[in-house]
Amino acid sequence: MSADRPLLEIGRIGSRRLEMRYRPPGNAESREWIITRAEAEDLAGWWRSTGAGLDETALPTENIPFGRTSVIMYNSCAIYVSGVDPDGRQRNGYFLPRAVVERLADWLEADAEKSPNGSSPQAG
Repeated sequence: MSADRPLLEIGRIGSRRLEMRYRPPGNAESREWIITRAEAEDLAGWWRSTGAGLDETALPTENIPFGRTSVIMYNSCAIYVSGVDPDGRQRNGYFLPRAVVERLADWLEADAEKSPNGSSPQAG
């Protein structure tokens, strides 16, 4: 595949974690994240309810708690996500490109409606 095209792969690691691998257009190196499925679902929920509708005039956002995650969107290209423990303390944190969050939400929706043969949807 050409380095001029973005690449996003999402896959399951067991039943509780997801691995996301992303290579931006024009870049030969990819980035990789491992996120719990629960945090991914909360992030996707935030994206559908709030994140997708934010534009530059509403940014940066404050630290927004959403389920088991806390989200900060500094600009329209990147989202900072951190896990939140049961006491509300932030844990691991990572920046995700907007394209990854958009596709993650779509992937989770497709995964929930997975095909009868049990195959996992490809984000490609």
